[in-house]
This record gives sequence, structure tokens and C-alpha cells, in this order.
Amino acid sequence: MDSMVNPFACMNCGGEMKVQAHTHVEKVGEYRVIIQAGPVPTCAACGEWEMPMARLKAIEVRSALTVLLEKRNMSSGVLKYVRRVLGLRQQDLGRLIGHNPQVISRWENGADEIPRDVHVAMVGLLKLAETGATPEGLLRALDAPADGPSELTAEPPPEPPQLSQEFRAAV
Repeated sequence: MDSMVNPFACMNCGGEMKVQAHTHVEKVGEYRVIIQAGPVPTCAACGEWEMPMARLKAIEVRSALTVLLEKRNMSSGVLKYVRRVLGLRQQDLGRLIGHNPQVISRWENGADEIPRDVHVAMVGLLKLAETGATPEGLLRALDAPADGPSELTAEPPPEPPQLSQEFRAAV
């Protein structure tokens, strides 16, 4: 007889997964951001949890926004985090905010202070990311003719994870 794999078992230890409220801690530069992430499947044995990538991405964006909106000055670690969350290379970020990659590198290495207008630009880019705008779409918009229509690619914002009927029945 073939052994069946329990689709609701922990991928880490094989333990039973149960839906529990999840408090997510995200490290943004030197800050820890604590977010109540809602119910997620969590292993009763080892504590491993599962979350859709889109939801985790939304939490990363929200964490970065929280730091930028609460702190007056952006640190090099926060800038690196924001750039990573946005999926941008230093040269792409430079194109979007009007600075060359060497300047971005100096900011990220702490060699130069990050100007306030860059802090504000990062907030704007994160707000756009919340709407589903992609870095590729933003970069395409930069290359679009100034007098012609620009087309941006947007995905619907992520919804909180919905558990399947089978999973709910299993837990």
C-alpha cells in the first residue's frame, strides 16, 4: 500500500499544523517591527509557520513603511532593506530617484548621510509597491515618452490568506 503524505503536516518536522494567530517580527535595518499577521498554519511541534509569499511581501513593505514614517533619519541598513524589498538594484534605484549607483552605495555603506528627499522618495516607492506597482513598471515609465501615455503593470493587492476547506477540516 502506498504511504500517503499528509499535506497539512509541517514541512520541517512532519508535525501537525494548526491555524494560530501569528505575530511576525521583521528586522528592518537596526529596527525590529512587530506585526500581528493574522492566522497562519503553525506547527504544534516545532513552531514553523507557513505564509503565502504575497502576504509576506506585503508585511515587508508595511514594516519598511512603519520605520520610515516613525523615524526622522533613514539609516544605511534601512535603505538597503527598502531597496531589497522593492526588488531593485542600486543602479535601478538610482534611476528612479535621480542619483548614480555610486552615491547609493555610499549611502548604503554609511559613508554619506542619506538626504531627507531620498527618505521621502522611499516612502513614495513603498506606497506604490502597496498598490501593486512593480519596479519594472516604474522603470518602464521612466523610459516612456514624456508626451505619450505611460503604462504601468500592477497586480491586485494581496489579500490575507484564505484557508482551504480541506485544511480547516483537518485542523
